[in-house]
Amino acid sequence: ESSYSHLLCPFVSACRVVPLCSRQYGYVFNVCRHPGKDTDVRVRADLSKKQDGLEACSTIVCYQDQWFFVPLRNEDGSIMTPEQIAGSLAKVRSVVNNMKPSDRQPPISTCTTMDRTEWSRIFEALKARSNRNEENIRLITNSALVTTMDDTPAQDMSQSGQLYMFGDGHSRWFDKSLTLIINGDGRIGWNLEHSVSDAPVPARMIDYVFENEQPATAAEGISSSNPALQPRLLVWDMDDKITKGVDSGVKQAAAEMNKLHLHIEQTAWGKGLIKKLKISPDAFIQMAMQVAWTRTRGGHPNTYESALLRYFAEGRTETIRSCTPQASLFASAMADGESKQDCKKLLQEAAKTHSKNSREAMVGRGADRHLFGLMIQSRLNGGQVPEMFQTEAYQQGFELSTSQTACRLSMAGGFGPTSFSGYGVSYFVQEEGITFTITSFKGGADPEAKAFYNAIWQAMQDMKDMLQG
Repeated sequence: ESSYSHLLCPFVSACRVVPLCSRQYGYVFNVCRHPGKDTDVRVRADLSKKQDGLEACSTIVCYQDQWFFVPLRNEDGSIMTPEQIAGSLAKVRSVVNNMKPSDRQPPISTCTTMDRTEWSRIFEALKARSNRNEENIRLITNSALVTTMDDTPAQDMSQSGQLYMFGDGHSRWFDKSLTLIINGDGRIGWNLEHSVSDAPVPARMIDYVFENEQPATAAEGISSSNPALQPRLLVWDMDDKITKGVDSGVKQAAAEMNKLHLHIEQTAWGKGLIKKLKISPDAFIQMAMQVAWTRTRGGHPNTYESALLRYFAEGRTETIRSCTPQASLFASAMADGESKQDCKKLLQEAAKTHSKNSREAMVGRGADRHLFGLMIQSRLNGGQVPEMFQTEAYQQGFELSTSQTACRLSMAGGFGPTSFSGYGVSYFVQEEGITFTITSFKGGADPEAKAFYNAIWQAMQDMKDMLQG
């Protein structure tokens, strides 16, 4: 459904029998989220229109807050070679490095970090200000993806994660479905707009890219002599209202970024060893998180884990509630130092329950999405929302928000916590290691993200020793 999605084979389930819905691949490229006063709109390039089709094979490149429209197709319709694309990127850097201060454009993109209603007002003011602004927004929307070149090299995985998640707060167009980020040291990462797809879809695409990339045949880029194929700076027409909005956005983004802890670390062993322990890797990891929480904070957290619903057409996710009574009993037993034999039995029961709940969630037998649909329908009908949806139990947030992403290559990815005092835990499971990305708010979660990872890793080692004993 996009100009590139046909290159990927349909995604199938682990048992290679039941196909999974591939509709989300149509929203990886050429898509942008537009802010609205009450509701945002997902806009996709209309490839049946000549103008949209021509603009679709392009990337919007950001370097030092300057945004460029960069074609990716030659005059004869062929896709540009890596050398040609490298030449265009080099051209962008040259133009920006030689730009007069008076010619530099304001960081409009920072507005995509703002409150959506506030951003919608600036968005509408931009379009009303001039046709040129409206054309810039159309080019950004129709482009295949955004490419950002950052001069800052990352010192470690955690700093890489921070750069890929939010950068400096204004060198990303966060409403764009896909952003490729190139660090100053040549490493790359991605920023994804979550409303259009779930992580396994772009992860599958990224796997495909890495598995099929070809080495460039020349060390230097080749710049096109055709003016129509040259990078074009996006120039914005401003007024006082828009300028004040942008200035406010820069300050707000800096404040929000400063609130987050982010830690990435890979374990010394992965699902290869866990499977030898005759236990589900996902259940093992989820139970380790329960133990880590109980040991460090006491009690048991309301826990969310995402389950894919792509056995169904246009399915997204369902909730796996990992903190079951069985999981709580196991976590308490580990925290209280009960015997290995008792803990082992409790772990087996908790893992069995978790695996059963996971399977049921994936085939539409979960509870949360059904209840959510009923709540939304009651609001749309204009009647009073049923009392059940107003209870403290239903409105309670998730202190531990977790998600597993399956991929064949070593990657990491993450998201922010959904609770001020909780954690966001993303984990990429591979044979030789599990890469955790853990986030927490400063002044909220105690312990903070790195210490919570250490507690998870300690729990995993203790559980391994227990099952091997």
